[in-house]
Amino acid sequence: MRRREFLALGGAGLLLPRLAQAADAGGRRFFFLFCEGGWDPSYVMAPLFDAAGVDTEEDAEVGSAGGLEFVDHEDRPTVRAFFEANGDRTVIVNGIEVPSVTHGRCTRFLFTGQGDSGGDDWPTILAARSSEDLLMPHAVISGPAFAETYGSHVVRLGPSGQLVDLLDPPDGLMPRVERQIELPTSEAESAVDAYLRERAETLRGLATDERQAAFHETYGKSLRRASDLREFGLVEGSGSSNDPVMQTYNIALDALQDGLSRCAIATNLGRFSAGWDTHSENIAQSEHFELLFGYLQEIMDEMDSRPGPAGGTLAEETVLVVCSEMGRGPLLNAWGGKDHHPWTSMMIIGGGISGGRTVGAFQNDGRGAAVSWDTGEVDDSGTTIHAADVGASLLALGDVDPAEYVAGTPLPALMD
Repeated sequence: MRRREFLALGGAGLLLPRLAQAADAGGRRFFFLFCEGGWDPSYVMAPLFDAAGVDTEEDAEVGSAGGLEFVDHEDRPTVRAFFEANGDRTVIVNGIEVPSVTHGRCTRFLFTGQGDSGGDDWPTILAARSSEDLLMPHAVISGPAFAETYGSHVVRLGPSGQLVDLLDPPDGLMPRVERQIELPTSEAESAVDAYLRERAETLRGLATDERQAAFHETYGKSLRRASDLREFGLVEGSGSSNDPVMQTYNIALDALQDGLSRCAIATNLGRFSAGWDTHSENIAQSEHFELLFGYLQEIMDEMDSRPGPAGGTLAEETVLVVCSEMGRGPLLNAWGGKDHHPWTSMMIIGGGISGGRTVGAFQNDGRGAAVSWDTGEVDDSGTTIHAADVGASLLALGDVDPAEYVAGTPLPALMD
C-alpha cells in the first residue's frame, strides 16, 4: 500500500465509533511495534546468566552501550549497533507482569491493564485525548486494538491494504471478483455523501437524550473525516526501503509525520513471519531479535530525518514502544523451546523519557522482582511492575491523567 493510497482512505462506516468523548491532551506521538507471539527477554533485554533457575543462551555475554546492559552475542551485531546508536534514548523495562499464559488475555493485559473485555487500550486513549482534531487519531496498520468508549478514534487499515480495496472498488476490490458490478457514478456518490451528512445533522438536532446526540455528532464527524481524507490524493510511498515490512512501518510514520494520527500500531512477526511463539527451537529468538533490531534502526533513522508536526524531528516528538504480549518460560522444554510465561519486558524509545537505563528486573526464577518506584532498581520493600503501571506511565507521557483509566501507577523512573 503506497503512501497516498493510505492518505486517500475514506469510508465513514470504518471511521465510525461506538461513541466519542473529547478532551484536551498533549501532542506527543506514539508508535507501538508489537512482537506477536511472546519473546524471550533473556536474549536481549535481560542478562540472566547468574540466575540459577533460567536457561540462557550459550556463548552470550553481558554487553554495555549507551548506559544500558544487554545480552550480547556475535550472531546479533545489529542489536549491539542499535544500542550503541540509541541506548541513551532507550529505556528497557524488565519484569512486567501480564498475569495470564494465553495470547489473547496477555495481549489485553499488556495494552489495557486488565484481562477482561471492555475498556480502551493505551494508544486509543492517547489518540482520543489529543488536543488536535486528527483525521485518523489511532492508525492500526496491523496488530491488536481494544476500543470501547473511543472507537471513533480508531481506523483499522489492514496489513495488506484491505481497507483501500474496499474504499476504491474499481482499482482495488473489483479485480478480485468474477461478477461484473456496475458502480454508481462519482456524482451519485457525492449526492449520497451529502444526504448522509445532512441526515446525521438532522438526527443530532432531533435527539432526545445526550447519548443519541453524541452518537449522531460522532457519525457526522466520521463522514467529514472520510471526505477530508479523500482530498489527499495519491502519491508514491515515502521512505527508501524496498522491504515490504519496512514499507508498512513507513505508513505508520507517514501518518504521524503528516499530522493525521497521534498513535499508530504495527506488528513484527520475526524471521519468515513465523511469529515469536517458540515452543520448540527457542534459538529462533536470536534470529527474530537480530531482524527486529535492524528494523528498529531503520525506524529511528527515518524518524531522525523527518520533521515532526510540532517543529522538531519526528524522533523527538514520538515515543516508540516495542513490546510483546508475554515472555518465555525460564527453562527449556523437551523440544528445546520455552513455553508461555506471564512476565515480560518492553523497550520505550524517544522523546520524554529518561533514556540509557533499565527499570525493573527479573528474579532468579524468571519472575519479576520488586523495585523502587522512584529509581526503578531492585528493592525488596518495593513492588513488582504490572502492565497497568507501564500503561499509566505511557498515558502520563501523553499528558493524560492515568487515574481516569487504569489502576496502575506511573513510574517516575521512566520520565525525563
